[in-house]
Amino acid sequence: MGNLIFDSTQFRRDLSEVRDFEKEVCQRFDVEEAGEIAGAALLDVGRFNRNWPPTTYWAKVFERAAKTGSLEQLVESIEQALERKPKDKKLRDAIRRVREVDKIGGSLFPMRMLLAGERPFLGRTKLRGMLPELQNWDSSASILVVRGDSNSGRTETQFLIGDNNADEIAYVGEDLPLASALRHIWKVARASGEAPKPGPAPLTTESAMFIDFWTDVKVALDDNGKRLWMLFDDLDKGAGRVDVRALAEVLAIRLKDVTFQRRIRLVLLGYPAPQLPAKVTSAFVRNDTTEKLDETHVRAFLDFCMKAAGKNFDDAWLSSKATDICAVAQANTNDDTPYLEALNTQLKEWYKSL
Repeated sequence: MGNLIFDSTQFRRDLSEVRDFEKEVCQRFDVEEAGEIAGAALLDVGRFNRNWPPTTYWAKVFERAAKTGSLEQLVESIEQALERKPKDKKLRDAIRRVREVDKIGGSLFPMRMLLAGERPFLGRTKLRGMLPELQNWDSSASILVVRGDSNSGRTETQFLIGDNNADEIAYVGEDLPLASALRHIWKVARASGEAPKPGPAPLTTESAMFIDFWTDVKVALDDNGKRLWMLFDDLDKGAGRVDVRALAEVLAIRLKDVTFQRRIRLVLLGYPAPQLPAKVTSAFVRNDTTEKLDETHVRAFLDFCMKAAGKNFDDAWLSSKATDICAVAQANTNDDTPYLEALNTQLKEWYKSL
């Protein structure tokens, strides 16, 4: 299996490993050195202006290398230009993290269970498998629908999507009525002027206001060179969600347009109907259902963290510790603290003591 950074035709700045690597390279090599390194990797250096500052020059080199499938060769050329060990340790470490991006502890490890901010994220194997396609902005897969009970971890989806995500994210929870949702999305998209205000007339997926709203949001994203993950949560909670649901459904319909697909991803959490409106192109939709977490998920989390930390352990310890953590979480579950919240708290406390 290849490296997902080297195999991509886009330079993956959405990944922290890539951003850190690019930063270290720009600080280490000037434009003249960059030209020599790029030439050694058989890139056409005539494409790059030596009067550019190093950050711009390297950005163009990296983007060209990714587009032409030469990124791995370029990284090897950079590595050959380093001084002997132990010098250039920071850049060597950055190169190692790029190469190990899909290993335990890396951003693209398939079952990465500890997100940014040391937040545990367990299970959801199917969702993890679909994310790379949704994160590929050349892909037509642009809508994610997550179903499951209201306390089954649907809302947690936002943390996996937001992890190491450099794109804009607009989260619309059950506490935001339509007018507030419109203002929030407008602000995140950096659209100019004031957000439109809903009138007294009933709103549906045919309403011109919703259609125009998403057109204006997409134009703002185009103008600002931004991409947006649009998350609507708890769409099955209360009659007041009907208008917000219609707003989301209009975007789902608009995503048949490839220009929308290049700028927006739509995530519907707790969508109440078995199917999206008929006008939504089903080929662009990916479906997920939350799963019940049990000791097997906790064991997988402990295994992940222990290996990432280089700790020694055996299966007996793993089973015992998982049983203890689940038991404490269950004891701390009450009307105010759901089991998943109690379990998350126990996992965080354990990880801090690791």
